[in-house]
Amino acid sequence: MTAGRVLVIRLVSTMEHNTVIIRKMRGTEARRVAEIHTVAFPGYTLSKLGKLFLRVYYHGICDDADGIALVGERNGTILGFATGMMNPSGFYARLLKRRWFRFMVAAVPGAIRHPGFIPRLFGALWLPQSSPVGGTIATLSSIAVSPEVAGCGIGRRLMEEFVAEVKRRGGTELTWGAKKRDEIANRFYQRIGYSETREHVDSQGEGVIEYVFRF
Repeated sequence: MTAGRVLVIRLVSTMEHNTVIIRKMRGTEARRVAEIHTVAFPGYTLSKLGKLFLRVYYHGICDDADGIALVGERNGTILGFATGMMNPSGFYARLLKRRWFRFMVAAVPGAIRHPGFIPRLFGALWLPQSSPVGGTIATLSSIAVSPEVAGCGIGRRLMEEFVAEVKRRGGTELTWGAKKRDEIANRFYQRIGYSETREHVDSQGEGVIEYVFRF
């Protein structure tokens, strides 16, 4: 993201002091983003691995040159986020190389609570094998808002600015997926103009709807 670039929007609501700024996420804000993630995606593998694991992951996105991390902020409080990266295969290879030990340590509490998730942990840490390859290919890994501002337009603005950032970086294709059972996420993507490309079954046997946007 270009230095100093921010996008200011107005929430469609009756809340006072409702100016929301979409801006680049700071690594120190990974804790808050992890909190929003666990509320938005209950029961998902990364959520069950715990907030510490998520903090390591989101901090890694902020620290990498190919990482794209945006937040929606109002009065100093982060209300939503969108994260992803250019060249996902290269990004995840670097992430694993640099932070594998932190990931393993961070995953211990979640693995103790959910022993059955240990195989999924290794799957989560081995994303390079299945990630898109190419310097102009981008992936949206997560987008979510706090429940109290759902439906206020922050998610749409985060998505718009994420797409714009990929384009600014020379991206030619943006891909992402949503679990088929996640009706809220799929309705959101389709409501703002995206259509599914195909479906597949992931390593946990769950249906996933894939989306692709080409520039």
